[in-house]
Amino acid sequence: LLLIISLIFINKKDDSKNISAKWLFLIFLAFLGNGTCSIIQKMQQLRFVATLKNEFMIIALLLVAVVSFLLSMRTEKQDVRVCVKKGWGLALLCGAMNGFVNSSVMLLYSRLQISYIFPIISSGSIIVAFIVSRFIYREHLTRMQLLGLILGICSVICLNL
Repeated sequence: LLLIISLIFINKKDDSKNISAKWLFLIFLAFLGNGTCSIIQKMQQLRFVATLKNEFMIIALLLVAVVSFLLSMRTEKQDVRVCVKKGWGLALLCGAMNGFVNSSVMLLYSRLQISYIFPIISSGSIIVAFIVSRFIYREHLTRMQLLGLILGICSVICLNL
């Protein structure tokens, strides 16, 4: 309930736009994908007794890169060359950060209880997103959005207790 209220508060705009069904569907897919990723990572660690982390991550990241490239070929068509030329650095940085985060999670699985890992990761990612949006993109949150941010952090902690 806190998470749903948080999402509504954070996405509430002053121009009273409603949340679209497409947005809700994409949020659902993000939750599903993130949860599935975490489950698969944990199952891999349990099945292979905390070994083969690097190999698992290399295969996963290569799969993501290939699927992303194929999707961009389909959706960007004429602009693929420009997108690759201008976006390779950012894509490389995002891929490296994604690999770092997932490798860190895999490493932490063998050292900490899951009940500690996920609240730290989830709350930390919300806080990092807030800091980046505030100080790099100069976005200002309304009081309602700040309340949503706090409720979101609280909901993540409660979900993981």
